[in-house]
Amino acid sequence: MNRSNKCAATLAAGSIAALAGAASAQCDAANAFVTPPTVLNNGSGHGTSTGARFLDVTGNGHLDLLVGQGKLIFDVAPDRAGIAVYPGDGNGGFGTPFLVGVEGSANPSFTRGGPRSIAGGDLTGNGFKDIVAGTQGVEFIRNNGDGTFADPVVFYDTGPGEGINDLDIADVNGNGHLDIIATDTGGATVLIAYNDGMGNFNLGNAEFLFSLRPTAARAGDFNNNGRIDIAIANSQTSPPSVTVWFQQPNGTFVSGGDMPLLHGPEDLGVGDFDNDGNLDVVVTGGGGGGVAIFYGDGAGGFTPAQNVAITGTNFALELAVGDIDGDGVDDIAVGTLTTAGSGALGVLLSNGDRTFREGLAISTGLPRKVDLGDLNGNGRLEATHAISSFSADNTPVFENGCADICVADLNGDGVVDADDFFLFLTLFAAADPIADINGDGVIDADDFFAYLSLFAAGC
Repeated sequence: MNRSNKCAATLAAGSIAALAGAASAQCDAANAFVTPPTVLNNGSGHGTSTGARFLDVTGNGHLDLLVGQGKLIFDVAPDRAGIAVYPGDGNGGFGTPFLVGVEGSANPSFTRGGPRSIAGGDLTGNGFKDIVAGTQGVEFIRNNGDGTFADPVVFYDTGPGEGINDLDIADVNGNGHLDIIATDTGGATVLIAYNDGMGNFNLGNAEFLFSLRPTAARAGDFNNNGRIDIAIANSQTSPPSVTVWFQQPNGTFVSGGDMPLLHGPEDLGVGDFDNDGNLDVVVTGGGGGGVAIFYGDGAGGFTPAQNVAITGTNFALELAVGDIDGDGVDDIAVGTLTTAGSGALGVLLSNGDRTFREGLAISTGLPRKVDLGDLNGNGRLEATHAISSFSADNTPVFENGCADICVADLNGDGVVDADDFFLFLTLFAAADPIADINGDGVIDADDFFAYLSLFAAGC
């Protein structure tokens, strides 16, 4: 769970989610991220920020910031696309960036755009995070573990003018090695490249899932059978749609059918937004503000798309999923264009009951490739995003503005006092689920003493 409050951390996620109604007063969605953001300036005036990702590639236990760059900001290689790595200091700050080069593309317009997508993980088993970049192909960049990186290996090429729009990393075939999932926007396919455990990828045994111009793909077990499935956003089906491909016992995939959308999807994420223990799918659509959520039933079924608006926006781009307010339920950060013409992060804080608290954090440009991560180890998620502009030379980082959840403050007024104690007694006497402090499904003396301990501790 993402929370720094030690008392709250002892509770089950379900119990904390039940208390979210009281605790939510401590995190207004409008203040979930501190504005203005800290800006990391590339300093050249001609670099382009094409992708952003939090990932510890320096191996010191702190998240670093990886920013895709084109027409590079570094004088040593001004015409080569690459990734700027800003080393994290563990306190929310960053050191001097260094360059990790990518091959990019022979197509000048694409090379100037730099890597469109960035992902990573320990794909070689040496304990260090490797980098995967989506350019005109899929590029694997091995982390040598000594502060250097091997030259990129391009093992899949989309062809001129196209590119890899999105990447995900997961152990798809369950052999203990992380695999790569990549959307080929021009090839009507989503690639699953299987890893041999040493960072080698053989296209001869790769899986190709059909999609009409896929914009995003995410891995997850959507039917709770222990096998990884793949959710894909299809931008050119009629109507636009989301398809979940279910992995079979023999490792092949079967389509679950297209789930229709009102607008073409820009991005897709996976999380549990209604706290029922089952994965849901969320997408953004370029034709309208807000998101659409397909709530999963845990058996492979989904509700029709449930639209969630973000007031003051008319265009939603890419998104990230994570527990922003620390209540144990997944939330959503969305790159948006406001009705006033500004770029902003839209914030949707889940109440755990399919309703959301919404807010906006004005940014320095139109957000692309949003990501979340805990930069300072306080249990709360910060946010970053790339800038959709060929003249952008800055990357914003938003500090989390949510306060710690105090479970003992049942009425959410910011003070733990007699009012909270008597409210608990009322809930306890009525066997209200909120009184199940230890989350074991039974309201008994254990809950009474658990709450008494929290109350005495002031939280």
